[in-house]
Amino acid sequence: MDVSDRLVARRAHLAPFCRVEPVKQHLRLQSYYQLARQLYRQSETYFAESAWDNAYVFLAKFIKCVWKLFYAGWTMRVNWAIVARGRDS
Repeated sequence: MDVSDRLVARRAHLAPFCRVEPVKQHLRLQSYYQLARQLYRQSETYFAESAWDNAYVFLAKFIKCVWKLFYAGWTMRVNWAIVARGRDS
């Protein structure tokens, strides 16, 4: 079996376990921080065990989760600034 075939098979096998839900504004950012930390720890564990396919999948999920976390935090701050300016007027 070719390496690329193994990678495709491994990703297909791990896909159900690696779902990251989209960020919803009403959820606390802390829960997404904890999810990002968990994904990062899991990728570290796979990296230490030389399970490169698994480490790659979890690291990609970590990056996606961190991006959503950053975007949600930024959006909340912008909304807060807009509301604060409206009160000052």
